[in-house]
Amino acid sequence: MSALEIKGGIYELISKVDDKQLLLKLYKEVADLIAQNQQEQDFWNELSEWQQMELESAIEESQN
Repeated sequence: MSALEIKGGIYELISKVDDKQLLLKLYKEVADLIAQNQQEQDFWNELSEWQQMELESAIEESQN
């Protein structure tokens, strides 16, 4: 499933909701998820390539 198909599916689901309170809850949850994702990406991008490699190595070691 492509990102565009997922977005369309989300839109289709939300377009069927008429309850204002539920829509506000959905809006807040989606906004929070997007903000959290952007913060996580920003953190990773601020690391040097060496730091990224070290973290990936540590993650691999912890999984083994």
